[in-house]
Amino acid sequence: MSTSTPAKRTRLRRALRVLLWLAGVLAVIVLVLLATGAWMIWRSWPQVSGTISAQSLQSPVEVIRDKWGVTHLYAQNSHDLFFVQGFVQAQDRMWQLEFSRRLGSGRLSEFLGPDTIGLDRFTRVVGLRRVAERDWERMNGEDRAALEAFAEGINAYLNENRSKLSIEFRMLGVAPEPWTPVDSLVIVKLMSWILSENASIQISRARIIAKSQDAVAKQLLPPYNERGPMIIPQDTNNYRQLLESIKSVAKTLGTAGPTKGSNSWVVAGSRSTTGRPLLSNDTHLDLFLPSVWYASSLHGGGYDTVGYSLAGTPGISIGHNQRIAWGLTDLVADVQDFYLEKLDDDADPHNYEVRGEWQPLHFEEEQIKVKGMPPVVLRIANTRHGPLVNNWIRRFKDSRPLALAWSAAESDSLIESILLLNRASNWNEFRHALSLWNGPNINFVYADVDGNIGYQTAGRIPVRAPIDQGSVPVAGWTGEYDWQGYIPFEGLPHLFNPSENLIVTANQKPVGDDYPYQLGYEFADPFRAIRLNQLLSANKQLSVEDAKSIMGDTYHLPAESLRPHLLAIKPANDLEARTMEELRAWNLKCDPDQAGAAIYQVWYRFLVEDTIKDELGPELTEEYLEFYWIHGPVMLKLVDEGTSSLFDDTSTPQVETRDDILRRSLSDAVAWLGKHYGPDPKEWTWGRLHTMSIRHRPFGMADIPVISRLFSYGPIAAPGCDRFTVNAAWFTWDDAEHPYGASAGASQRIIMDVDDWDRSVAINSTGQSESLFHAHRADLIPMWQNLKYHPLLYTRKAVDAESTSVLKLVPAQANRR
Repeated sequence: MSTSTPAKRTRLRRALRVLLWLAGVLAVIVLVLLATGAWMIWRSWPQVSGTISAQSLQSPVEVIRDKWGVTHLYAQNSHDLFFVQGFVQAQDRMWQLEFSRRLGSGRLSEFLGPDTIGLDRFTRVVGLRRVAERDWERMNGEDRAALEAFAEGINAYLNENRSKLSIEFRMLGVAPEPWTPVDSLVIVKLMSWILSENASIQISRARIIAKSQDAVAKQLLPPYNERGPMIIPQDTNNYRQLLESIKSVAKTLGTAGPTKGSNSWVVAGSRSTTGRPLLSNDTHLDLFLPSVWYASSLHGGGYDTVGYSLAGTPGISIGHNQRIAWGLTDLVADVQDFYLEKLDDDADPHNYEVRGEWQPLHFEEEQIKVKGMPPVVLRIANTRHGPLVNNWIRRFKDSRPLALAWSAAESDSLIESILLLNRASNWNEFRHALSLWNGPNINFVYADVDGNIGYQTAGRIPVRAPIDQGSVPVAGWTGEYDWQGYIPFEGLPHLFNPSENLIVTANQKPVGDDYPYQLGYEFADPFRAIRLNQLLSANKQLSVEDAKSIMGDTYHLPAESLRPHLLAIKPANDLEARTMEELRAWNLKCDPDQAGAAIYQVWYRFLVEDTIKDELGPELTEEYLEFYWIHGPVMLKLVDEGTSSLFDDTSTPQVETRDDILRRSLSDAVAWLGKHYGPDPKEWTWGRLHTMSIRHRPFGMADIPVISRLFSYGPIAAPGCDRFTVNAAWFTWDDAEHPYGASAGASQRIIMDVDDWDRSVAINSTGQSESLFHAHRADLIPMWQNLKYHPLLYTRKAVDAESTSVLKLVPAQANRR
């Protein structure tokens, strides 16, 4: 007999009705929230059609967006051109601009809280904004007018759209202040710092030299200075925290230099299918969403230029005008030095020693506002070399005082240089523009419609004393290590119409040992430069399609040299034998389906570790592993020669040989791969290990459930291989779970056809817009990943043919009429 009663059934039905009602209410709430969120996101998308009136405009300006989101600006004067360039960048990238200026100004903690105090302390101590302000005070020409107009354009957008800014502003409670020209200069300083990373290398090198014997250091850190004295800190562990602080900063700012790299090359008409030059450039940086580059064309007021701007700055940094094209790579010049200073009182200093006499320190006070806690006050001490950086990590009494000298602290003519470069029409005007370039130290390649090609170094590179290679911290109180000025522009390396009809820059050393000045202590490894020369020389007649193929090349030159030595080792078991078969079958290209590429990469890491860990210890081995451009050539030399004492493991009683270490590192690699990817070597494909994420700032900088994935992009199968391949996509090994996961690579690619500018092509690493769910937020990423390009439209006819929207900006008074 049923135990159910009518009363119980009634109560059950009522409960079900209540639950259904609650579920319905919850569903409505969820829908409302989703709709509200979608509406808030959608309303932040920029107006791209119709008419907008703007104060400060002098004449009407037309903005055409093509199907790839590139903005094409047509103005009647230079003021309006840069005004609208600022306006459209704000439309598409206002959060990026806001975050970048706060990052460079040391103001992240105002909305991110105490977690970013260390980063803010760094930018305040180094003084990125202070030096930008000094640059602004010295500017008084067309560069000043361009920066003012650019700022007016950003503010015109802000003034009309404060209630409709992208969702990051609301989520983080950020109310943007008016944009100033100094904000743009701060962004320039950020890029200059990213391209000037010698400071961290000096600290690591000093620690390694102090830890190891001279014979070890000379092998691991070539070229090792055997003549001039170096000042090695006696207790280098005191500088471990400084090094960690620099690395922490780099994770947010991004890094470049020899640890990353870029490619550019130009061929003369005799080597192209058109009979005119062809110029290609891809800049390698940490990848963020959106990209640091903003694609645009500028027409009017004496400008007729297309290419990429550094987001937040006026003009075109990489591109072409009617007559010339140019690309750039990092010169990797050494423009930073640490000086150990003597203070009158380490705990409360007022003076520092200079050639036996005391000179007063110059103090500046900075206040870091912190969300949810009292402000942090910094008292920054400055010497003639630069600021004492100890305050960025700890008190003076805890470590020897270090001053940081940096040549990019003064770059007051950089914007003027960019504007002149945009208008240059020949080699002489191009070089004149670069004679004013005093920002990041750069290799420029050049081509023009008359068939000329060229190369020019640009930047402020210090002249050091003969006894100083700039490799480790040196004595600041003696004066003998002081900089002796800067290399004059006419003394910087340059080349015009070489007999090879070919110029390649890939961060390699640009000049021979007979060059009268010291550009730097180390440069990038030579492998990308060698490979580019091989590919370009093999093709007698190059086309744009050939250039695309070359830029996507993943052939691994170091593996070509190292693999034969590994294959000569007898495998210890069946699994190692099957692993060797995959390695033997590898085509030496880092394609995602290649198991050989994964086996090689894991083996190489263990090869370095098993060779040096007993000499350096685990901590310094970890640091040394980051110096790819150093240990890559070093390991090739050591393995090829095969006689180095470094192969002996000092922790064992027997004497190990090169082949013993090759065998051990193979076993280590097989064990690691088997543990993480299963027992079948055929399944150890490079694509499984080598994924890539393109990170949002700040939501992609930390693992925030749902939010990080929503605002960032990936992981995806990473294009490219590592730092050694033309198509670069590198890893740092510092992520224990994903040591081969990539977060950096080609931030943009561009190929410029001098014969027909409209045949030029380009691709950014992300879409043009930062707005969540916008059609142009991530539309270019799959193309970039698969080495596809879009036309880099230049002529008005080509732009009109691919136009998707037209926006007219008119002076406010004209609109009222």
